[in-house]
Amino acid sequence: MAGDAKAGPRITRRARCGAASAVLSLLALCQPAAAEPTISLADAAARKPPEFTPLHEDRNVVVTGQVSLNPIRLSSFYHLAIQENGRGLILEGGAGIFDRLSPGDWVEAQGRISKRGGLPVVVVSKITTVSNGVPPEPAPLSPSGVQSLERLGQLVVTQGPVIEVGSNFGGAYLRMGDYANPLKVFLPLSPNGGGFKGFSIGETVRVTGISYQYCPVPPHIGQYELLISDPKDVVRLQPGWMPQLRAFWPILMLLGLMGFFWWRSELQSRLQQSRLRMVYQLGEEILGAGSALEIQNKISTALPRILPVSSATLYLFDRGAKTLDRAGQPPGSGIPVDGPSGMVATSVVTCFQRRSVLSIPDTTRHPFPSTPEERASLPRSILLGPMLAQGEALGVLQVENAQRAGALNPEQTSLGQHLANQIGLAIKLLQQRSFREQLSRSEKLAAVGRLISGVVNDLQTPLEAISSMAESALEQTGTPPGHEMLVIASEARRATALVTRLISFAQPEQAQSQPVQLNQLLRNLIQFREREWKACGIQLRNAMKDTPLYIMGSESQLEQVFLNLFVHAEQSLEDAPEKLITVRANVLAKRVFIEIGYSAPQPAGGSDGLAPPGNPVSGEVSALGLDICKSIVAGHGGDLHISSSAHQSVFEIELPGVPADQLTELTVPAPPAEPARSGRRWTALMLEPEEFVERRLVEWLSNRNYRVVPVRSSEEGLDLVQRMRFDAVFCSTELRGLNWVEFFDRVRGRVGAFALLAEAFSQDLSAHFRGEGRYVFHKPIEQSQFDRTLAAMEARLMGVESRSPEVESY
Repeated sequence: MAGDAKAGPRITRRARCGAASAVLSLLALCQPAAAEPTISLADAAARKPPEFTPLHEDRNVVVTGQVSLNPIRLSSFYHLAIQENGRGLILEGGAGIFDRLSPGDWVEAQGRISKRGGLPVVVVSKITTVSNGVPPEPAPLSPSGVQSLERLGQLVVTQGPVIEVGSNFGGAYLRMGDYANPLKVFLPLSPNGGGFKGFSIGETVRVTGISYQYCPVPPHIGQYELLISDPKDVVRLQPGWMPQLRAFWPILMLLGLMGFFWWRSELQSRLQQSRLRMVYQLGEEILGAGSALEIQNKISTALPRILPVSSATLYLFDRGAKTLDRAGQPPGSGIPVDGPSGMVATSVVTCFQRRSVLSIPDTTRHPFPSTPEERASLPRSILLGPMLAQGEALGVLQVENAQRAGALNPEQTSLGQHLANQIGLAIKLLQQRSFREQLSRSEKLAAVGRLISGVVNDLQTPLEAISSMAESALEQTGTPPGHEMLVIASEARRATALVTRLISFAQPEQAQSQPVQLNQLLRNLIQFREREWKACGIQLRNAMKDTPLYIMGSESQLEQVFLNLFVHAEQSLEDAPEKLITVRANVLAKRVFIEIGYSAPQPAGGSDGLAPPGNPVSGEVSALGLDICKSIVAGHGGDLHISSSAHQSVFEIELPGVPADQLTELTVPAPPAEPARSGRRWTALMLEPEEFVERRLVEWLSNRNYRVVPVRSSEEGLDLVQRMRFDAVFCSTELRGLNWVEFFDRVRGRVGAFALLAEAFSQDLSAHFRGEGRYVFHKPIEQSQFDRTLAAMEARLMGVESRSPEVESY
């Protein structure tokens, strides 16, 4: 009876609700039809790519469906889940709008489609209960099956192990399922509080709630949740093992932390050891490389395994052209130090001039300007390190990361600078090796010159006697001279001319290095031989450009070489069906290329001289052989090659060019009429084994108010430099003990100027050694040359600040 008594009021209440619903339905029928269209839940929840926002966002619609769970409060609004035909939708409203609704009611909601945290919702302006029904059953799904766009807004039930328990500013949460794709169960803040207290990691739970999503960042296709309104919706199925170990949790946590830190320290130690081994191996390979391009290839291969970079580039400083050239590129074709353009070029020059590491974490935000073409190929981040050796900057090492932006840590930056200094040391060793090779070649050429000079001096007297006697015999005989006597006189004249040429070649130091305009020299020779060519029917094809081509050297020696090549071409064309000589001259990468071609095949076995076998030539051609021509060209820092085909032979001459704008730097101003005495008294160290040269230099320096200390060996000179201060050092290339390269490395930081006394003219030595505080004299030294160079040396000494006596050495 008590139960019947209680049922009576409930039935009455339901009857009242039914009557109220009927009244509302009648009122709705009496009103005019709404303007908003009625759409399905699937259409209301539809999305559009690529950001997957609501397809009908900000559109007023009418939707119908069955309430699946009581309204859930989230901050200052309520969410109500409805579903129909296997699709769900979330309705959003303010306080009180969903109070009369309960699970199972069929409702019709009118409102605007919007989104909340990436989830499509209908912000309800009006909701009406259509009928009552039985609450829907939750759809059983796995934790991964809940995480789907099609399941959003549906009532689901799932189960799995708890892997995390926590809370945030919005409420409490737990994660369940597997670690690869966990499902978040969210319980909003409630007046009762409590959250998920008592739940432990490892136990299995069953959860009933609404499939939900909170993904505020587009694209909105992730961060799925299971929304519940009461902790009772989470039911334990199997207790985990973690609650049993709750008493040992602090100890386990401490042991875990200790193990983690030990493992991390061991891993870092192994990584550092492996990195150090690779650095040591790379350093050995760099020091053993034979060229800068080989160093570039080695670091490009090995450096990405040591540092988080994708590529590496070497920039080498060209002192003559004042450019930073990439390894493997022609000299002078790189970044000008005085006027770089572009972000990368400006950064490289800045690093070189400041001699400090420059890190660019993000190239898109760097203040240096960049061109539109450069922006398309810029890496994400750049690290630049100067290559230093003995305090001198030799270039810049640039490492790039094309995948991600961000600066290297201090340890990685220090490692990059260490590798840059190691590369600088290797480049310095390569330069010293080049100096030694040049010194060896100069010494060999000097020895050959002395040998030739001795031989020709011995031959000159008997040849002159033979020639004189032959001429006398021809003059005294009354009858016409015989063939034998004519041959003797002719061959004697040829031998005398050959000896004269050899004497001039054996003393190349007599020729001073001056700017020579090659195309003008060739035009003069062509004009000189043009009459003979026309008489012989030889045609000339002149393909030389009008641009002046300058080199530093001896004009007379070069004129001898080209004249002999022209004469050889003439004589080779005597029996040729087509008589044509072609002359070309051009410049490429500061190298002057000259071609002299003639339409006749190059004879076999012509490497010992210019005359073809079976066709002996006389006069100028045989007076200067091919080997001597090659030696003269090599003495000017160039090469002479011969190439031939079936119908043409070509002499190819390559010489180091000098740009016209650098002629003023290479040409020392004219000397004064009388050497001016220096206002300050300088101290100079003299290392010259030849007494005659030493006496002359000491006399000239003394006249200019110098204190000169002459020594005989490099060891003695090195000892004096360490104990005394010298403003300048005059050092011969032929030293006793240490060679001049090693002696220069030892004293370079202790003296203001270093003058090298070379035994013979060398274009390579002059071009590579000259620089700040470095000068070259070629023997025999003329007083005018000496006074000009000494004036430049004193001007530098007056502007140089005092230096520290300490200097690092290898």
